[in-house]
Amino acid sequence: MSRRLATLARCAVAAASVVAVFGSPLPAQATGASVSSSAAGPVVHASPARFVGTSATPPSYLPVLHQGARGRAVSYLQAVLHLPVSGTYGARSVTTVKAFQTKNRITPADGVVRKATWTALIDFAKSHPPVLADVPPAPAVWAVTSDVWAKFDPEVERFARCVAHHESWRAGLWTARNPHTSASGAFQYLDSTWRIQSHRAGVYGFARAYLAPPDAQALTFAVNVSRYNSWSSWSGTHCGHGT
Repeated sequence: MSRRLATLARCAVAAASVVAVFGSPLPAQATGASVSSSAAGPVVHASPARFVGTSATPPSYLPVLHQGARGRAVSYLQAVLHLPVSGTYGARSVTTVKAFQTKNRITPADGVVRKATWTALIDFAKSHPPVLADVPPAPAVWAVTSDVWAKFDPEVERFARCVAHHESWRAGLWTARNPHTSASGAFQYLDSTWRIQSHRAGVYGFARAYLAPPDAQALTFAVNVSRYNSWSSWSGTHCGHGT
C-alpha cells in the first residue's frame, strides 16, 4: 500500500471512531461536536475542541482584576471566596474582595485584585479549599448528560443545574414545555433563541429544545455559556451571573 493510501486509511479509521449515536458514549460530542438527525437517529460529528479549565485550581496567569473582568482567574477567585462561580467579576465579588483586603490589611482595599491580593488569596485557599456554590442535588435523569459536562469547567454544570432547577425540574426537565410561550426543554429555550444557540453548538435537526435529546440540550447550553458568555440569558434565575 502506498504512503498516500495508508494515510487515507488511517484518516478513515479516525473519522469513523468519532461518530456515535446518542445513548452510547459520546467522545465526539464531548469535544464540542456537531449534532444532526438522521433516519437512524441523532448522530454526533467531530469538530475542534475548546474547553475551559477548572475553577478549583489557580490559573497559571493571574491578571489584575477590575470590576467587569471575565475568565478563569475570576472563577478561581470566586471559588476561593466561596461565591457563586460565574466567571464575571461583578459587584458582589468586588464587595467581598474589599472585605478580604481589609481583613488582611491589604492596601488599597478598593476591590481591585493585584499581586498582594492574589498572594493572600492563594495562601487563604490552602486552609479553605475552593468550592463551587451549592445547588440542589440533580435528579437521576440528569446523569445521562455526564459525558458532556465532564469536558467543561465544573462551574458550567453547576450553573446549568441551578438554571434547570429554577426552570424545569418539576415540569419534566428535558421534555418540559411552557404552556404560555414557546419556551421548552431543561433550560426553557424560546424557539428563536434555541435556533441560534443550538446551531452555534453544532446541533441541528431539532425545531424546538424539548424535541432534542438531553445530550444535545446540554451541549447547546454548555457551548453557549462557556464560549459565548451567554450567562445573562438566565440572569433572572439568580444562579451566579455577574457575582
